[in-house]
Amino acid sequence: MIEELSEFLSKGPAWIWGAGLLGRSLYSVLKRNGLSGQVAGFIDSNPTVQGRSFLGVPVEGAAAIGPRGRVIVAAAKNVEAIYHRLVDSAEAGSENVFDINRYPELGHWSIEIVGACNLKCPSCPRGNFGTVAGKRVMRPERFAAIVDHIAKIDRGTSYVAIYNWGDTLLHPNLKEILDILNERLFYIAASSNLSMPKPNLETIAQELRCGELRISLSGFTQEVYGRSHRGGDIELVKSNMRQLRACLDAAGNHDIQVKVVYHVYKHNAHEVSLMKEFAESLGFVFDPIKAILFPVEHMMDYLDKGCSSSEDFNNMAEYMLEPLRQVLRRGSPHSICKFWKQNNIDVDGAVTLCCITFDRTRNTIAHDVLAEGSVGALLARKRSHPMCSGCMSHSIDQFVWGDLWV
Repeated sequence: MIEELSEFLSKGPAWIWGAGLLGRSLYSVLKRNGLSGQVAGFIDSNPTVQGRSFLGVPVEGAAAIGPRGRVIVAAAKNVEAIYHRLVDSAEAGSENVFDINRYPELGHWSIEIVGACNLKCPSCPRGNFGTVAGKRVMRPERFAAIVDHIAKIDRGTSYVAIYNWGDTLLHPNLKEILDILNERLFYIAASSNLSMPKPNLETIAQELRCGELRISLSGFTQEVYGRSHRGGDIELVKSNMRQLRACLDAAGNHDIQVKVVYHVYKHNAHEVSLMKEFAESLGFVFDPIKAILFPVEHMMDYLDKGCSSSEDFNNMAEYMLEPLRQVLRRGSPHSICKFWKQNNIDVDGAVTLCCITFDRTRNTIAHDVLAEGSVGALLARKRSHPMCSGCMSHSIDQFVWGDLWV
């Protein structure tokens, strides 16, 4: 795909449609390959990000494209509608539109740098899948070797997420981890619940510029938040959000995207507007999402057997905005899973099936990523894995991706 993008950009500058994770990480791919100079800017329909910039590149509304403007579509949602709107309108035209979603090799990697979390949320395997002994962390030198190996076998890597089921800010050597990715020009995705005393916000503010920080929460008051973020303190979270804003301002960091991800259930929907107002007052992007339960193993048991082995999981299913089985009935037969574009590495360097599975005894597809010579070999193992066929037959992958909600 890099060759095709290079040819497209050789014909003139282009706008990147989508200023979120996919669009920004695409820019880092272009930067690593010496092509970012041909990017005119970002286009995004979200008015709260218009007028901002990322690494000096402006974010504008669609009107900025102009007649016969050239566009690279890098949106995560409503891709077909955006593509056809551009092709059918005077904004672009088919020869001037490049849709990266049509190129499956543009994937990303998730590396679990901390194999633990400080909370035990009932909708997450850290809280509903039994006890995982100890707080394991990936050493920076091991992390560097893995990142260099990724760059070697997957030139089209769009970004590296430094979390899966763990909290990024719990890593004791976070600055070294971020330095490794910054030196190699990778876009970085980090995540935290921020419900911890004295998180390393200064390091985030100073070192995480080409990337995003997701703040996961589920309420504005403690009574509501504590039901789904078990063990957390929402007032501590809000205090840390204010402190993060101060640290970013002190560091002059205007490039990071801080995204407040609000998991919406029946019990907390009435507090969405309160958190939205608070998050946006700090200049953060507010992203309410309909809550999903994890992991896939519990979900499949719930569907096949009527309940999972986790009482927490079963209870939280009652709080979903819409019954799980009802949502899944909207699924359609398919042979390609969107999660195949992601490769998932556990804290010990093993490659697991995907980011929404948890049971290592059933879903490890390679014991050491450094021994793997190609992304294609990993993809072949995913395609033939029984967990994948079971998940896709239930349309769980479409559900988690967000394709089935109305």
